Amino acid sequence: MRRFYTFLLVLSVSLCKLFIANGQVDTSLVPNVIDVGQAQFKVVGVEWANKVISFSSEYSPKIKSANQVLGKPNVFPIGGSSPCAWTYAKKAKNGDEFIRVSFQNAIKVKQVAIFENYKPGAVEKITLYGKNPGEEKVVYQSTAQLASESKRVLNIFFEETTFEVQELELRLNSEKVSEFEIDAIGVSNTTDSIKARINVPVNLKYQAVKESLGPAINSEFDERAPIISADSKEIFFVRKNHPQNTGGSADEDDIWYSKILDGQWMPAVNIGSPLNTNDNNFAQSITPDGNMILLANIYVKEGRNVTLKPGASVSYKTRTGWSFPVEQKIKDFKNNSAYVNYYLSANGKYLLMAIEGDDSYGGLDLYVSFRNGENSWSKPINLGPDVNTAANDYSPFLAADGITLYYSTSGLSGYGKEDIFVTRRLDDTWMHWSEPMNMGKPINSPESDSKFSIPASGSYAYFSSKEGSVGLYDIFRILLPDTAKPQAVALLKGSVMDMTTKEPIGGAIIIYKNYPDEAIVIKEISDSLTGKFSVYLPVGNKYTAVIKANGYIDGKQSLDLTSIYNFTIIEQQPILMVKKSAFKTIKGKLNDKLTDKSIAGAKVALVADSASGKIIAVTYANDKGEFEFKLENFDENEKVLLLVEQDNYQQKVIELGDISNETEIPLDLNLDPVIKKDKVIEFHNIYFDYGKATLREESKEVLDRIVAVMNENPTLEIELS
Repeated sequence: MRRFYTFLLVLSVSLCKLFIANGQVDTSLVPNVIDVGQAQFKVVGVEWANKVISFSSEYSPKIKSANQVLGKPNVFPIGGSSPCAWTYAKKAKNGDEFIRVSFQNAIKVKQVAIFENYKPGAVEKITLYGKNPGEEKVVYQSTAQLASESKRVLNIFFEETTFEVQELELRLNSEKVSEFEIDAIGVSNTTDSIKARINVPVNLKYQAVKESLGPAINSEFDERAPIISADSKEIFFVRKNHPQNTGGSADEDDIWYSKILDGQWMPAVNIGSPLNTNDNNFAQSITPDGNMILLANIYVKEGRNVTLKPGASVSYKTRTGWSFPVEQKIKDFKNNSAYVNYYLSANGKYLLMAIEGDDSYGGLDLYVSFRNGENSWSKPINLGPDVNTAANDYSPFLAADGITLYYSTSGLSGYGKEDIFVTRRLDDTWMHWSEPMNMGKPINSPESDSKFSIPASGSYAYFSSKEGSVGLYDIFRILLPDTAKPQAVALLKGSVMDMTTKEPIGGAIIIYKNYPDEAIVIKEISDSLTGKFSVYLPVGNKYTAVIKANGYIDGKQSLDLTSIYNFTIIEQQPILMVKKSAFKTIKGKLNDKLTDKSIAGAKVALVADSASGKIIAVTYANDKGEFEFKLENFDENEKVLLLVEQDNYQQKVIELGDISNETEIPLDLNLDPVIKKDKVIEFHNIYFDYGKATLREESKEVLDRIVAVMNENPTLEIELS
């Protein structure tokens, strides 16, 4: 104690001496900011298994394969048996199982986390390996025993490794704990427990609670798969086992619909024949104009009966009701599952489907086909691993922007059996997508959540849910937060007409490009009968439209949507097209390349650029060197050459190229003179400053022509006089 007081005394005396010696310090000399140097830091995070090095066995090459341990957890926090976790092959052996993985970035670690989603307790040993030989550390060793929990995260903490960890080996015992499954493997340089997190958009917050569509739509029976019209005024859905279904209570799926009248939903009505039969009938999507509905299955008439077979159909609204469904022929269509979903994009060009193809990643996957004709579609393309998982991925809904995709899956971390996710297409390959984001609560619940639909405005989401229902599944809606909305679009409705006759022009191609970068946003074709077209364009931009139609001069139009921020329907005035003239005028003037004098009397001919060399027209230049052709009923598909001949000049041949869009083609030409020995050529317009040898500026043009001719004829010698 005495030493302590002595120290304080000495310290206080020393401080006093310091202040006495130096006096007080002016506060103006005390800095406001002290530079403490560059910040020293290390990145704190989790490295997830990035590559499988080796393994003892796997359940199958797709579901429950060794590769399912890679990346972030996608079974947790729910847990349970899943096709998206690794397990061993179910066959007799000694029970010794292992998997060895590597990490993308080698780091020093303090923690290992093993996500045991099903039958935990099989892990007996965990060994870490560095990048160099001899860098090895066993961080866990135990006897396998089935844990009391149905799932668990095995977090192992230890002193930070002296080496950077590149690989990890996990050894398990399948005899003592059978049917175990591993969801993910992670390492970290922090002591905060590694956890599974649901990937929810940043700042996702629903400002309102979900609301039931009420008794006009929902009942004690099962209402599922809502499809809201583009204008939010009509809804189609599936009602299960209702007495008024076509086949009565035994009829599992019938299509019902309702309309809004004076702000209220009218009592739902069975849509009836021919869309509903005694089999499973369900609508998949409806076009923005409400006149065409996409249906699952192909409807086949067999006498008075109608049977269904795998595929898709469309039905058209008529004055008397819906037409008999027309088969959509999809090239090489094959579905290895009894289940299916479809969705037709707003522009009618893309058909999305949930099927199990031979190249599926496991279960139902999302595919896309492209329209290549009337009721005809290309071979389906798998959307790839950014979207699809080893679990069922289904219920696609592509927003009006053609980019934002909503779908359901159990292959990603969520709140229930299946959750609704959102992702955005990154390019036109349809195989590159943003990381799927969970739509969060209350859209997602502990049950299966699917069949998501939004109107063109993107304001509300319509979905079916068991949580808060009056019976089984009911249909709800909720106001979407901005972070979960698709890109706002405008629905542009227009038509293409002949300027003179005002008759519609069918088959016109309308191309919209971003201004000013001129990137093509969308291409549309006008209706063959009405000349009408409709396109969805992202708002807030300027566009240039190029319109092409056979027999017409190309049109160009600008469109400014910079003052529009929300969904808007734009009815545009008709685009008027000018017919290509029945006459084409080709005219020009001929000059001497060397002297710039007019060349009179030259023969000018139009010749077919073909083996025949047919002469189309001939004329002669007048005294001013001018010539002109007027061509009637010109064949636009014929390639044409312009041929010019004159004594003492080299022959000139020019390919006219594509002149189909031109009615008047100007051609001013310079002819090369044939220069002979002792030939005298007079040059005019060479001027000097008065009384000086300085050339005037206007003289240089003539001299430049002389220089050009001499450069083209390097052996030429001239004498100036």
